[in-house]
Amino acid sequence: MKVLHPLTALSLFLPVLLILSCDALMGTDEDPVPPWSPQYADNVIVVDSNISSDTTWLEGKVYYVDDTIRITGTGTLTIQPGAIVKFTQRGHLTAEPGSRIYANGTIAKPILFTSANDASAGGDSVLNDGNHAPLAGDWHGLALEAGCSGSEFSRCRFTWGGREKYGVLTIGDNGEASVEYCVFCDNLGGNPYDSNQGLATLDASEASEATVIAGNTFYRNVWPLAVSCVMDLDGSNSFSCDEDGDGTTPDETNARQGIFINYGDIAGTVAWDETEVPLCFFGNLLRVTSTGTLTIADGTIIKSSNSSSFQFEYGATVNRSGVIFTSYRDDTLPVAPTDTNGDGTASSPADGDWEGIEVLADDDTPSWLARDNGGSIRYSLYTLGD
Repeated sequence: MKVLHPLTALSLFLPVLLILSCDALMGTDEDPVPPWSPQYADNVIVVDSNISSDTTWLEGKVYYVDDTIRITGTGTLTIQPGAIVKFTQRGHLTAEPGSRIYANGTIAKPILFTSANDASAGGDSVLNDGNHAPLAGDWHGLALEAGCSGSEFSRCRFTWGGREKYGVLTIGDNGEASVEYCVFCDNLGGNPYDSNQGLATLDASEASEATVIAGNTFYRNVWPLAVSCVMDLDGSNSFSCDEDGDGTTPDETNARQGIFINYGDIAGTVAWDETEVPLCFFGNLLRVTSTGTLTIADGTIIKSSNSSSFQFEYGATVNRSGVIFTSYRDDTLPVAPTDTNGDGTASSPADGDWEGIEVLADDDTPSWLARDNGGSIRYSLYTLGD
């Protein structure tokens, strides 16, 4: 029997291999889409260009964002109740000053902002990419740039975002928006008190006093919320969830149970009425000026670290009966133990963990408070304990 030389056999095989390879590259009549080219479900609309004019995203559709999409000029993006927006790892949605986003869902038809891997929302959107479960940090987030105003978010659900320590929803410097009755869960994000460590899940740490954040629910995030010091905080937001619905102790909280409040001056009238979780300050001065009025609800816990301090100028009004100022490492407060720094029992509070509260007389002579009105001042440098 004649035996072919190996090179001769290979030369006979190559044309067949090339034909098969060309079919794989070009697709076939039976399978016209190459395996690595996305095959989208029928309800998917791929968003591949910026939005410069008024645009509406429709109920029942899945909007697939695989890049940075900007809303420019005076364009308004309106998202209907029941619409779903999915993001890949590269996906962002950013509103420039002058533009806005209206995302007002309903109880029956919330608006979903989620991962491209989340098949529980609108089904499997890419049919030929295999099965992938969503994870916290699958996508980045939505951003309202500095000075952006007028955007509205209500009855929305933000999940699986916070990639690379981004905020899932960020309101930029002196920006303004309303965020009401939304759910933020299973997001990554970062630590807003360190500029190198990222943002809170909902980050309004530089927003204007006109921003409204009310009635929202936060659970299974890293840092749930950050706000600027000039913003009012009511007690309507929730930082836990009774996920199994048994009506007992909430099942899910956040890795850092607390609200980060950015430093700065309070020159107008501000009220903080949140008592479920601590209000947290890190390494900077919060000052109530001579024209400012700050009212803090009875039962509020304020936790501070490093060189954090509070200054009340002469003429300032600070209503704070029953408020406890303490260390960020004090896990005994609120009454239900709250591990705000997320290290379990690895650290404990100590005298000098933060500076204290300085009150200025009419000649700018400073004095340091040893006790609060009906509350206490613990572990500060100038009071050394409670």
